[in-house]
Amino acid sequence: KEYLEKAIESHRNALEILQKNKLITKGDMTYYNLALALSNLGEMISGENGIKLLKESIMMLEKSLELNKKEEFPAKWASIQNAFGGAFFYLSSETKDEDLLLKSIDKFQDALTVFDCSKFPRNWADTHYNIGLALSYRGISINSSKSMDYFDEAILNFKDALSVYEGQKDTNTYNIILEMTSKAYSNWGVALT
Repeated sequence: KEYLEKAIESHRNALEILQKNKLITKGDMTYYNLALALSNLGEMISGENGIKLLKESIMMLEKSLELNKKEEFPAKWASIQNAFGGAFFYLSSETKDEDLLLKSIDKFQDALTVFDCSKFPRNWADTHYNIGLALSYRGISINSSKSMDYFDEAILNFKDALSVYEGQKDTNTYNIILEMTSKAYSNWGVALT
């Protein structure tokens, strides 16, 4: 937590200097870096303080998006979409707002318009993992006959993510995705009963 607070302070200071000297240009990722630190800290802190940080993260991502258009900076644009997805996901978890959860899924899917498996395999896999996670939570939260559809889709996304990490040295990531796949299957089984 302490390191994230220091990172936020550093990014704020950098932004202040860049703004003061009119040095923020197209392609700049300072707002994005601040947004990630805010989102990570917001995820760690529950309640109103966490919500406030997540909302500020979304505002910083909006500013970053203004500087990083898809046509000019596709990979940066996709990273910003992925970060939006994460911020909306954690904000929805905290506020129980289903619309934010659906928005997170949309943002993750937007990132996949750039992150394809051949050019960006890890980004592609991580984004599919994020989609799978959000779809699993959606399936749990609606708790209806439609839940199975969300679990099915989550499992497919987890399998896509696993396909990239399978056989690589990063066994920790592989095991995390495998665990979430197992939970999605388990939730799917519960939804059948």
